[in-house]
Amino acid sequence: MAFRKIVLTSILPLLFYSCKNYSPYAIDERPIVKIDTNLLGMWKRVGDTLSTTYLLVQTLEDNMLDWKNYSPDSTEWATSKYYYRISYMYLGKWKEYEKFPAHVSTVNGSSFLNLYYSDWLDFNRKIDTTPHADKKYIYGYLLLRQISLNKAKDSLAIAMVADTTLHLLTSSAAVRKRVTQHLDDPTFYQDTMRFYKVSNKHHLTTWESIPIANPGMALEKHVDGK
Repeated sequence: MAFRKIVLTSILPLLFYSCKNYSPYAIDERPIVKIDTNLLGMWKRVGDTLSTTYLLVQTLEDNMLDWKNYSPDSTEWATSKYYYRISYMYLGKWKEYEKFPAHVSTVNGSSFLNLYYSDWLDFNRKIDTTPHADKKYIYGYLLLRQISLNKAKDSLAIAMVADTTLHLLTSSAAVRKRVTQHLDDPTFYQDTMRFYKVSNKHHLTTWESIPIANPGMALEKHVDGK
């Protein structure tokens, strides 16, 4: 299968604000694939026009401030083995970030990230966050296929499923069937996005990660300390 090459002038927000290609269901009803520690850390997109922008990939434990209060037999402890917490760090004119829980499913040996997404969606025009009569609050998942991860575990390629009819599906089984049917169809995916790892560190707050991902960049601690 030949995936389309990344457009180097595109920017990371395209990953999260597509977003008519969301699915109301993940590929699996419950996460069954444990986290891959090779994915943890800080990643930047190859060719991003804003070089300071990056992704911080963590476990739930990394970001659970009161984790010590949860017992090993608690639901929170059990689910931590399966869920990532991905922070999109935008360090342009405005310094901000967004958090996305995610988990992995496998389809015929291929890994897909089920990235939880919610927003106000106007199907006639565009995404924005302002409630309005002609908009609908949607929540579901963006599906991203892992195309490759090199032996050094510091170069990653992914492609997001582009199917804009996913939101019509009514179960995880239907989502899995759709993905399986089109697994090797290049038109089922958007352009391939390539990332390189800038740090393996992940057990820290989002704001502590900034000078590590971008050496020399100082930023005052955010009000919530996260």
